[in-house]
Amino acid sequence: MGLRCPSSSLNPVIAETLIGDEVLMATTKKPTAADFDNWTDQDDDAVIAKIVSETKIQHVVRGGVYYGRFPDGTVVDLPLKLRLAQLSELQSLDGDDPVEQITLLLKGLGNDAAVEEIQKQSIPLIAVFANDFFDLLNRATLASVGELAG
Repeated sequence: MGLRCPSSSLNPVIAETLIGDEVLMATTKKPTAADFDNWTDQDDDAVIAKIVSETKIQHVVRGGVYYGRFPDGTVVDLPLKLRLAQLSELQSLDGDDPVEQITLLLKGLGNDAAVEEIQKQSIPLIAVFANDFFDLLNRATLASVGELAG
């Protein structure tokens, strides 16, 4: 296990952050006052880049079903052909929280096992998963409407 630090000029706290498979600060020691004083926007950018690189969701679609795979190999499936009642329930949620929407959708489909699997993932991963699914659902819906209109 080596140091995967994008720049040797980064703060020692960020260097510890990028060791191993952990994205966030998994150090056992608390940062010192000097660590806070020396933290830069470059350090923030390096951490954010690392988080983004580890939040990729891959997907395939088979038979109208979206299969999203998390980086740890967990696969969760959702139908791309939703009923009006399901869409109405999602639209009735306060706000546009994709994590809440994806959880509600899975529960509404009776897919409690998928809800449990998703809840084991980090919030950034769940948000990326939800956004990926809803983006594909939106594109499929717009394409269908276009076919009907054309």
